[in-house]
Amino acid sequence: MHQTKKIKVTILENNLVVGGVQRLVIDQLTALTPDMFEVHLITLTQPDRDDFYERVPKYVRTTRLHFKSTKDIKSWIQLIKILKVIPLATLVTEEEVSQICKSLKSSEVPIIEITLRDDRVKNILKYFKNFPEIRLGVGTIRNLTDIDLAIESGASFLITPGFSPTLSSYAQKKNILLIPGIQTPSEIMQASEAGHKILKFFPAELSGGVERLHAYKSVFPDISFIPTGGITETNMGSYLKLSNVIATGSSSIISNDLIENQHWDELTKRLDSIKNKNE
Repeated sequence: MHQTKKIKVTILENNLVVGGVQRLVIDQLTALTPDMFEVHLITLTQPDRDDFYERVPKYVRTTRLHFKSTKDIKSWIQLIKILKVIPLATLVTEEEVSQICKSLKSSEVPIIEITLRDDRVKNILKYFKNFPEIRLGVGTIRNLTDIDLAIESGASFLITPGFSPTLSSYAQKKNILLIPGIQTPSEIMQASEAGHKILKFFPAELSGGVERLHAYKSVFPDISFIPTGGITETNMGSYLKLSNVIATGSSSIISNDLIENQHWDELTKRLDSIKNKNE
């Protein structure tokens, strides 16, 4: 007898302190019957009712992150591992922030890295505060001023193009997750000695790609990587198959042409497609 493949569904809930939201989530989960769906519930906040998880159907897989604050580093690492992809973008207007955050929320991919590759970006970071359900990361961090700006804008994590002892130390003092960029074994050792166990492998495709990361597994067994640079929907799966890769960073999801032409529906489709492939 032919068995129909179950549809994978992930529900990510940011706010469970309101009773109406809790009832809605339970109703959604109950409607997704186990004969047709494989359901994963991810909660980012602690419910105000003690019996919430008791009401979740037994067939639903649950992950409780329960962020204590936007700087809850352990919860951030868990969320990145679950989502497996960090969309990258360089945004310069409030409208772009609004539309992209709506797409991220709709697709339940509540994370983005905004790169400081354009001075205009620094003026729009503040608009992410209107979307507290989206976890903001700021990339291309190159100096202490960039770190201060990112923190003031509500950023939850920082990414640098290379390893800097000065930036590493400053971020640790500010108690915010910093993921430094590396390329060579020497840089990995320096970053590891400074306490970083999750590193950005950049530029991934130009630096040996999957083969090099595979070679790093036995040499640096305690290090996890987020390859970035040249990552597309086509090659993303090859990276995610590696045991030392926890996620990928990709600018091809929110591409410049998509932003310029305001194809927001296409963005939602891309996010949905990538999320379904990675689950």
